[in-house]
Amino acid sequence: MEHLRHVLKQSRQSIERSTTIKDDYEKLKRSERADPSDDEITQNVLPLIFGSTQIIPHQVNKVCTNFAPLTDGTLCQAKPGLFDGVKRKDVHESVLHSIGTEIAPTTETSSPILPNFFMEVQGYMGSHFKLMMRSLYDGALGARAVSAAQSFIGGEARQHDGEGFSMVATYGPYPGFLHLNVTHRTKDEESGKPRYRERMLGSWKLTESMEDFVRGVTALRNAREWARDERTRLVAQMNSTAAQAGGAQRSTKRRREVDSTPLRGSKRLEREASTGN
Repeated sequence: MEHLRHVLKQSRQSIERSTTIKDDYEKLKRSERADPSDDEITQNVLPLIFGSTQIIPHQVNKVCTNFAPLTDGTLCQAKPGLFDGVKRKDVHESVLHSIGTEIAPTTETSSPILPNFFMEVQGYMGSHFKLMMRSLYDGALGARAVSAAQSFIGGEARQHDGEGFSMVATYGPYPGFLHLNVTHRTKDEESGKPRYRERMLGSWKLTESMEDFVRGVTALRNAREWARDERTRLVAQMNSTAAQAGGAQRSTKRRREVDSTPLRGSKRLEREASTGN
């Protein structure tokens, strides 16, 4: 946890040298004075606070139709406000065949997979409770995806090691409030079933002052980039594991083919053996 908080605090030259950061702060304050709706926050506020990290592959307001149920199937399918992931084409096909229902929110080829960063927004006077419930749901799905990737790489021993972090940022419903939470997967000692624990990494009122705006935006952008780097690392390791497994299977198949191929002249040897020559 502490290493994540340290990551969030790292200064960003792109902000320190920005000539528009003050304008972004003023635009945010003007937007909040208009009591924005969920859609208005997504369209007008998020680009201001995401900055250049907006180019990370992401999906907005997409129902997760491919995810396996997180519990007993009674929960409705999740519909994150936004999630970041990797392009499907960058992941080995055998990975998707093995753990697709845990890492791929949809079956659409254009939709990112292995989500480990989510963003939920709530417009003015919306329900804070509903925002927190969506945050919990998103975080659990992300932590399960990361744990599935770790398990594919390192076996079942890593599936509940408590290091399958996913991040969820929330904005609203109170004007300018940004929260960052982290979720990880553990195992219940009595039942052995997976458990998901969410903890807060930090909160900022972005409209309070220019300094608070910079601190909050810095943390948010650092969080997105940390999550992106984690996905990149996991995908590289999964693809390597899949390639090695594929190579081993091809080698085994080749050996079987060689073993089952009759040796040249074997018929003659059989005749000579049967005649005693």
